[in-house]
Amino acid sequence: MARRALIVTGVVVLVLGAGVVGADQALRTVAEQRVAGPVRQALGADGSATVRIAEDRPFLLQVARGRLDRVTVTADHLSLDGTDVTDARMDAAGVPIRPPYTARDVTVVGTVPTAVIQQRLAAKGLDVAVAVAGQDLQASGTVIGLPWTVTLVPRADGDRVTADATAAEIAGVQVGADALPASVKEAIAGIDVSVTGLPQGLAVTGTQVVATGVQVTLTGHDVVLPG
Repeated sequence: MARRALIVTGVVVLVLGAGVVGADQALRTVAEQRVAGPVRQALGADGSATVRIAEDRPFLLQVARGRLDRVTVTADHLSLDGTDVTDARMDAAGVPIRPPYTARDVTVVGTVPTAVIQQRLAAKGLDVAVAVAGQDLQASGTVIGLPWTVTLVPRADGDRVTADATAAEIAGVQVGADALPASVKEAIAGIDVSVTGLPQGLAVTGTQVVATGVQVTLTGHDVVLPG
């Protein structure tokens, strides 16, 4: 009889436990769906943007503590102040469940495509092609009928990404960057990709040339998230 009671008790515990797990997952899903809309709007994200709350610990336990361990947002495309960013991911740690949503630590990684940089140069009156060349970028065009190529190295610059010209060729002859025509030097020096559309408190801390453009990393502490 005692053995039967023990078995029944065990079954009840398993059923109740499964109910708690099911409720935890359901509440986590509801929270993710509610957060997704404001995040898409605030970040200028397309419908691909998704929000995930970390499952390292039960969601209900995180809620009881008043702070989510980690929230991850991914999007195929963002539009930040008119600047297109692809393959974006935001990881926010220590996110309060009530406003203001000030996350303890935030990291954002996204790629500024070469086409965007090319458009920025075109807006300055320079008709060029921008392509990836190993770990650098190359801008190329013609001036007074002569082809030219400039090697560009992107760098983090506060709330934006800029690029420095490190080498140049005119008609196949290597020249110093200072020897470029004034119109070319002015446009190259003016490359400025702003990423200020992200939540306040983030700063550009790293850049890396990848196959499709420049991957930008932003980090920040005590960052106010959209909500």
